[in-house]
Amino acid sequence: MSEDVIAPSGSDTLAALQSKHPSPSRPLCFPAEPGLDCPTLSMKVEDVVLAINSFHNGSAAGLDGIRPAHLKELISGSAGDGGVRLLEALTKLCNFLLGGKLNPLVCPYLYGATLCALKKKEGGVRPIAVGCTLRRLVAKLGCRAVRGEMASYLQPHQVGFGTRLGCEAAIHAVRAFALDPANSGCVIVKLDVKNAFNSLERDVLLNEVGAQQGDPLGPLTFSLAIHKVITELKSPLNVWYLDDGTIGGKPDEVEQDLLILLPRLRDLGLEVNTSKFPEALRVGRDLLQLAGERLKEISPHIALVLMQKCFAVPKMTYLLRTSPVWQFPDEITSFDDTIKATIEAVVNVSLSDDQWRQAALPVRHGGIGVRRVQDVSLPAFLASAHGVADLVADILSLNGDKASIPFVADALREWLALNPGAHVPENPKFQRAWDDVGCKDTLNGLIGNAVGTERARLLAVSQSESGAWLHALPSPQLGTLLDSDSLRVSVALRLGCKVCEPHICICGTMVGADGHHALSCRRCAGRHPRHHALNDIVQRALRSAGIPSVLEPPGLSRTDGKRPDGLTLVPWERGRCLVWDATCVSTFAASHISRTVRAAGAAAESQAGVKRQKYAPLGAGYIFLPFAVETAGCWGADAKDMVRDIGRRLRQKGEDPRSESFLRWFKSRDDHERALGTQRREECNVGMTPAGTGGPGAIH
Repeated sequence: MSEDVIAPSGSDTLAALQSKHPSPSRPLCFPAEPGLDCPTLSMKVEDVVLAINSFHNGSAAGLDGIRPAHLKELISGSAGDGGVRLLEALTKLCNFLLGGKLNPLVCPYLYGATLCALKKKEGGVRPIAVGCTLRRLVAKLGCRAVRGEMASYLQPHQVGFGTRLGCEAAIHAVRAFALDPANSGCVIVKLDVKNAFNSLERDVLLNEVGAQQGDPLGPLTFSLAIHKVITELKSPLNVWYLDDGTIGGKPDEVEQDLLILLPRLRDLGLEVNTSKFPEALRVGRDLLQLAGERLKEISPHIALVLMQKCFAVPKMTYLLRTSPVWQFPDEITSFDDTIKATIEAVVNVSLSDDQWRQAALPVRHGGIGVRRVQDVSLPAFLASAHGVADLVADILSLNGDKASIPFVADALREWLALNPGAHVPENPKFQRAWDDVGCKDTLNGLIGNAVGTERARLLAVSQSESGAWLHALPSPQLGTLLDSDSLRVSVALRLGCKVCEPHICICGTMVGADGHHALSCRRCAGRHPRHHALNDIVQRALRSAGIPSVLEPPGLSRTDGKRPDGLTLVPWERGRCLVWDATCVSTFAASHISRTVRAAGAAAESQAGVKRQKYAPLGAGYIFLPFAVETAGCWGADAKDMVRDIGRRLRQKGEDPRSESFLRWFKSRDDHERALGTQRREECNVGMTPAGTGGPGAIH
């Protein structure tokens, strides 16, 4: 949550923006324009598709008002032949612009940008420029075409362009240099170039690289413009991340380099910022508490997603990957306690120690995806250290020797102590490889200590499909935004928290604090809506794939007169139509608990078998599939196969390549509003049951 706000409109803001975009400090001397026969980059349709899809959703428009999302939609499969023709035209336009053939009179409009000013907390303004989408598209294409070659050329001194983990490598290299006993008499100087991208003289850009200035080529053009200067420095530590540099060595070496560097930068129009000192990263309890107070002002579901994706541990990614955070257990405990308190306040649940351990797991391991620092710090640091070892060796000029990154040996010993019997992952560069070891141990420990319904719950939530609703973006327009009580019940059922006060159901059964009885009570009002929602999701998915279907098809019934839930009107495979019958059974019902404590999804599989027997007479002329799911989120094997098949057909039809994933998360484009249908019906069950009693523990 940034504290920057839009600067007030006025002469002071205009003057501040003008100072951020200074006029040339000297007469400019531009090189001659290249001839039309000069070789240029040439792109294919596939390159343009990749570049368009690489824009972030929600990316803003420039002067022309065209957003990247407009182009994505216009070239999608749903656009048909028109989208294909537009894509071909865009490819020709991009190649035309890459060839430098645009009329100069048009350049200010196509290559210009909208500019707004944000008022910084510490004073001054932050200019935000948004170029035209077409220009940014061409810049992306050019950047992608030369990224590998340019990254190799700029390394090891410049790691700000095209270098994977470049920032982390620079931090590890500086720490390794500082802690090396051989460098005890050395000094390290941190340099920050003032208003770098806007101050660099434009003739320098063209003389050095011949590329147009502007994002996303800006980092490359700037890096190339200063490359000759920084490569002439003699200090043994010389690493730059775009305009932020660090040089280190003997005092006389560093002094001599500064005497060379500063005037050379001035010749390029650049000045070192002497009034700005780097601040230490201040990510801690107070900041998170402030975020927690602000989260109370928005939807709890949106607040939960922000905690998963933006705040707390995600906000500390670089700190965790580059610093020995695990060596400060008191600070970690305090920070994690603040995360827990924030989650309890946002979701309105009380978490025991075991419930908090589960909640802090990734969704794929049965948690809610709000991680703890104590769980992530070691995997993050070890993955980063292994990923940048070779680059750190190049930065420190170790002549092929492996870099000895400080604290790696300590981190490895600590990780092995926390995970007895574990081995270093086959792919130690990936954080997930280190993290999964601890997550699996935590989940297995929770399952091993659980009995009865608690064990069944943990087995169920460890299945990938059971956490699908946690991946759906909360949108009121698409129907995927849960209200506060729905979110509370959903999280409580997943983590085993208290859902309601114990009370007597209208059917006469005692309802426990876990609320499980409402998921199977025959008097509960949510049973039929839950069933209808499942069939609605299936039918809408089939419709998206171009397969017409009907619900409760007339003339197709069992010997007892009961009909299946749905029938496709065209053959599904081998010339036979698909018949499906959906069912949602309670994972915790007394009739299923003996199976669900042994295997996840056992209740769904058992009910699917019952359905197959009931509709066996239809098997000769139709393909019958039972679509069985459980209230805890598990799917039967046939349901998984059916969703996988529908996803394949959606891709073949030209829908988003991720259609199968969207459908697995109940959020394909046509089905998004039903994404949390099953989960919401669970919430209705729990909510409506006590409401009918009118006694203690009523939720509504």
